[in-house]
This record gives sequence, C-alpha cells and structure tokens, in this order.
Amino acid sequence: MSSGSIAQGQARPSTAPGASGVTSGPGGIKIVGFPQILYTRVFGAPDMLFVPLLNAARDAFSVVERLGGDRANAALMGSAHLASVLLRDSSFSLVATLQSVESLYTVDLEAGTLNIVMQLFAVVSRRTSLFNVELVGKISEGPYTVRNPSNGSVIMVAEEAQLREPNSFSTWLSTECLRAQIDQERRGPLDTTQGPARAGEVRLVVTPAGKQIPVTVQQKKEGSGWDIIDGRRNEWVGSLEPHVEAHLNQVISFLQALFEGK
Repeated sequence: MSSGSIAQGQARPSTAPGASGVTSGPGGIKIVGFPQILYTRVFGAPDMLFVPLLNAARDAFSVVERLGGDRANAALMGSAHLASVLLRDSSFSLVATLQSVESLYTVDLEAGTLNIVMQLFAVVSRRTSLFNVELVGKISEGPYTVRNPSNGSVIMVAEEAQLREPNSFSTWLSTECLRAQIDQERRGPLDTTQGPARAGEVRLVVTPAGKQIPVTVQQKKEGSGWDIIDGRRNEWVGSLEPHVEAHLNQVISFLQALFEGK
C-alpha cells in the first residue's frame, strides 16, 4: 500500500441528500496489541476502507502465520507491521483516545478476526433510517456475519466478493439491513438471544461433550446453500455439505406438506 493509496480504487459513496448509504466520514482502526489508534477524518466509510484494510490485514496475518512460535509475540510484530503499512497513507494519524466515529474497525491478528461497527443509512418503503450494524469475520477468508450490535442477532451472512463490489455497503447491504429491521419489527421479538427466526432459517441445539450450543442454519440469500451460525457468538462457522443439505430440504418439504394438509 503506497502513500495516499488507502482510498485508491474505491468508489466514493454518494453524499447527496437522500442518498442510500454510508457517506464519507471519520473512522478509527484499533489494532489489538498496538498501543495507539489509527484515525482518519475523511476516509472512514467502509466503502472506502474495508477492502484496503482487509488486504493489509491479510498480509500482516500471513506474516504472523509465517513467524510461528510464540503466537502472542508474533501477533504483536504483525500488529506493528500493519500499523506501519497503514500510516504510509497521509490520511491517517495516531491518537491515544478515539472520539466519536461513524465506523470503528478492530483488527485482532492473534485471533485472526476483523470486526467493524459502522453507521448505515437507507430508505426502504418510505422508511428512512440511520442505524448501526456490526460485521465480523476471519481475516484469512470470508464470508462475514452481519448482525445487530444492540442484541447480537444475525441479520445476514455476506460473501467477501459481495463486500468487495464498489459501494456495496452503501447500496445493497444497507438496504438489506433495513429490510431485515422492518421485518423484525413486524414479526415482533420471538427470541431475545438470537432475534426472531425468519423464512429459510432453522434453529436447534446441539450437545457436543455435554455442552448445549444453539445453532442457526440459515439459507443463503441467493437460495443455494445453507450457512451455519454459532448462536453463542452469532458468528458464521461453516456451510452445510451437499448431502446434509439434501436431508434438510427433505425435512423442510415434509413439514410443509404436513402443515398444508391441516
């Protein structure tokens, strides 16, 4: 990443009144193990920062993986490397404490995770809303779980390729999140820990080693395949294998036929 390149190749989100999406604004990056916070006054929007930050974090994570040995020490070295790479961009500065920002990014190289709490804006069915969402996933690979930061409920699972598309956060992601919020309000709260269930979603509890773990199996947005969500942390942990998916589809078809006959 060369100097002044943090927003290079990233389309600027619209700032026009009534535009659907995140506008340019302040953002902060917390790198676990690094003593200071990186602050940008104008390039904090995820449409600008997500892709270059993910690329830089992925490079730093590969350094941690290559070092091996003491994982914590390797992560500290990787954190310093990531900060130095980002600071080559003149739009960033170091601060001891962070004031209010529209987007807060947390990079944990030891755990290998990227977390973003961001402010989105959308208009759906004459409903205009400014709201916060949280995105969390692994640095090394997608997909990423999008959830409500106030209660931890999963809104959707987004593929990395979708998030890399220009203005993805300010267009389809913000719209889908608001639609999910409206849908949740219409249904009312059914489960305070995981949020209300929705069509294309199956919930169950598994007991590995005697521990009760809530699991949500959620159909992908495009309708092909199912994601597995760990209900304890509301995080994506994998996808159903094709032969398991076939059995699940049979169960769903059986239940639909059962209730259609009543």
